[in-house]
Amino acid sequence: FLVLLAAGTLMLDGYVLLGAIVNHTIEEPMRFVFGILEVFFLLSIAVYAFPLVSRFEMRSWNLLILSISLVFRYFGRTLLMVILLTVTVLFLCGLPEFIFMTPGIFVLFLSYPMEKVLGSYLRVSGYEVSADEDAWYLE
Repeated sequence: FLVLLAAGTLMLDGYVLLGAIVNHTIEEPMRFVFGILEVFFLLSIAVYAFPLVSRFEMRSWNLLILSISLVFRYFGRTLLMVILLTVTVLFLCGLPEFIFMTPGIFVLFLSYPMEKVLGSYLRVSGYEVSADEDAWYLE
């Protein structure tokens, strides 16, 4: 439910902000700035929520709290991943014929900074990852 609520809010805010940018009708600059910050915050939570769901079994509330804490703890990586997501979405808006190829490339590039973030939570005692091994799967 929380994911659907966040997605709906993100789509509505994105639509309002995009309309204001296209029509050059930014009447309230502070509302525009807070709208951009809200979209950034929701995207950054979504960037962490889906990899956490694939790796851990937790309730929605715990997932939300952990995603928010990761956003602030790894803010530089979060900023990089949100920029990568935004560039991917804008690329797909411009060239929709690449819709079957672009998400795979996006997830590949997203996995590099995400590996370092989730690696601290996936430590297995007595397991060392060498440069020759595949560091993404600690099985």
